[in-house]
Amino acid sequence: MSRDVRTTLAELEAQFDREGLGIDFEIPYDESTYIGQSVSNVRSDLLTGGVLAIAVLLLFLGSLRTVVVVAISIPTAMIVVFIVSALLGRSLNIISLAALGFAAGMVVDNAIVVIENIFTHMQQGKSKLQAAIDGTKEVGGAILAATLANVAVFAPLVLVTGEVARLFADMAITITAAAVLSMFASLTLVPMLAGLFFNPAEAQGRGDGDTETRRHQEVSNKNLRVLNWLERLVAQTSAVFQRLQSKLEGVLLATVGWALGPRRLKRRLALLSIPVVLLVSSIILLPPADYLPEGNRNFILWLTEPFPGTSVQEAVELSAPARTFLKQQPEIADTFFIHFPQFRAIGITLKPEVATGSGLADMVNRLIGKSFGYPGYRFLFPIRVPIFNDPGKSFEVQLIGPNLEQLNQLEQQVTQKFRTLNGVANVRSNSVSGAPELQVIPNRERLAEVGLSESDVGAMVEAALGGRFASEFVDSKEELDVTVQLQDVFVETPDQLRQLSLYSNQIPQTPPSDTAAVPNTQGGQIQLADVATVRETTGPNVINHVDLERSTTLTVSLTPDAPLGQLVNQTENQILAPLRVNLLPGFRVELAGSADRLSETVGQLASAFVFSVVITYLLLVALYRSFLYPVVIMATVPMGLTGALLSLVFVNWIPGAIVPLDMITGLGFLILTGVVVNNAILIVERALQLQEEGQKYNESLYNATRDRLRPIFMSAGTSVLGMIPLAIFPGQGSELYQGLGIALVGGLAFSTILTPTVVPALMALLHDFSKHRRRRTSSNK
Repeated sequence: MSRDVRTTLAELEAQFDREGLGIDFEIPYDESTYIGQSVSNVRSDLLTGGVLAIAVLLLFLGSLRTVVVVAISIPTAMIVVFIVSALLGRSLNIISLAALGFAAGMVVDNAIVVIENIFTHMQQGKSKLQAAIDGTKEVGGAILAATLANVAVFAPLVLVTGEVARLFADMAITITAAAVLSMFASLTLVPMLAGLFFNPAEAQGRGDGDTETRRHQEVSNKNLRVLNWLERLVAQTSAVFQRLQSKLEGVLLATVGWALGPRRLKRRLALLSIPVVLLVSSIILLPPADYLPEGNRNFILWLTEPFPGTSVQEAVELSAPARTFLKQQPEIADTFFIHFPQFRAIGITLKPEVATGSGLADMVNRLIGKSFGYPGYRFLFPIRVPIFNDPGKSFEVQLIGPNLEQLNQLEQQVTQKFRTLNGVANVRSNSVSGAPELQVIPNRERLAEVGLSESDVGAMVEAALGGRFASEFVDSKEELDVTVQLQDVFVETPDQLRQLSLYSNQIPQTPPSDTAAVPNTQGGQIQLADVATVRETTGPNVINHVDLERSTTLTVSLTPDAPLGQLVNQTENQILAPLRVNLLPGFRVELAGSADRLSETVGQLASAFVFSVVITYLLLVALYRSFLYPVVIMATVPMGLTGALLSLVFVNWIPGAIVPLDMITGLGFLILTGVVVNNAILIVERALQLQEEGQKYNESLYNATRDRLRPIFMSAGTSVLGMIPLAIFPGQGSELYQGLGIALVGGLAFSTILTPTVVPALMALLHDFSKHRRRRTSSNK
């Protein structure tokens, strides 16, 4: 669209030049520039994340062939996501591309589990084909459960409405399509490729024994003679990494063994208390909520409010000192004056090298300090133009009541209280008094004498001043208003309005004035001044209403670093709640705008989170036919949430970093509900298999943890590293999804460290409790 507009303007300029008109067009701001840069950045982050995910696989697997088999899921998932988006009529926007970046590391999780299990069966002496079949069957249930859990969390998003819902839909569609494709690819494509291309030598050295021994054996001299030179290089690099990994695995396994050893109850409770304490601490440090990110559009509006009655030309001339100040700022690239019926403003764009989040915030703060003392203006106030249809760092307070004078007093009282709150930059009212106006006051006795009504006078005045609506003309494309205007009548001054001619079919009893026309038998002509008084006065430029009640709306603008949620809570608790106690009958005060939408969306998102937890739990109950094991699996959800909260707290402690807990970031907590359970599912599923093979309960828990630590680390490593660019790399558009990326990275990393120790401890604790209860029940009988 932007290219088409530029092409059309160029054609018009050429045409005007040929006609000698000398008209040129200039585009002061182009939204497509921001969109193009944002899409380019997220594509770059997506590519970088994919490369990092593959690098993690190389470090873990030490084999190019194995990595190729696993990594084939990434481009396959992307292609399927593109197809699904096209079929559903969705565009590939910044949010959907970011979601694809988040999913890039996740889509290989299932393939990793399958590959590791195939290697396990190859170590048992099975052929490549048989190992692929048996290994895939063994983990098929866990993969199905994990995928369904990943997808099910998005079902409750139907509870969320508004603009946030449209953003969530793009992310839900992208991640759901990628997750489902990942499941099918891991159960079909990956086993097939493994059976065709795996080298039996790659499985050597992965037999039983301690972790350290297994890792050293993977790069034994015997293997190196079989593998080509490039794979030898990869294997040698992998060996260094795997030695570090083995130390971490040893610490975690020692912790599991400690929790399953003597004095089990105290040890397990002590271990389980760690995530509980961290969760409570993170909730206390929870950053305040925000609605939607503003974005880093290179566009600032310096809102201007001239005194009532100022013409457009006068407003432009009076803005000269402000525009002169702007031209003196080296960071500013261009300025232009904007005039709409709703508002007037000076548009500002910065030079590309300084048009960053911090650069825009610094310029806004500088303009706030220069927004006072301009002759002819009530105020000037700068705002960053948000990317969404949201007013950005502002919210509204509605004052509603029957009396305008008392509303004005209430407005002054509330405005004064707002000025005492930290983080409030400006308070603006939509009610402006002092606008010059003309009041036409009819004389009913004179109107009766000449046979006119008040409505007749009103219709004539309306037709003279701007046109009176008469009807609508509807054609095939649009509806047009039909208005009636007086011909050759121009009213520009109060005296001209007083001399407006009115017509009557009745002959006046006495001439109404010396200038009145002499009536005839067909009726007569009089002037407006003969039947009405035209009074010059001042008053409000508009009388606003909410649900047919008179109202005044205060727009409260915040400083760039002020959290919306915190200021909304302070407004409710410190200003509005005490004010409601002493309000006169018929008056009320309400939060509106972003504050109202924030409260509504937070409630909807909280409900969606609760429903996602319930749906995931019931799904696991149906898969495992047990109420106990799903409890163990779902216990990992708080650990993911703790990691997400702690990561946000940590980032906000960094000087200059501001990552609010907005609604897009809040979606990360919902996604974590379905993602962090994957590791627990692997451990529980493996423990149940070992118990069926005859192992004792505690022994099965230890061995299940040992067997699944490697795929857990691999899947978490690819997911976290794949999302790192989206979480930390700056650039245009990154502010939209950066908080979401930080929450997902922190939640996955934290839960990955705690899950291998907490799940066995909790599973053993619940088993002991269940066994103790059965003993008590049997003894009572």
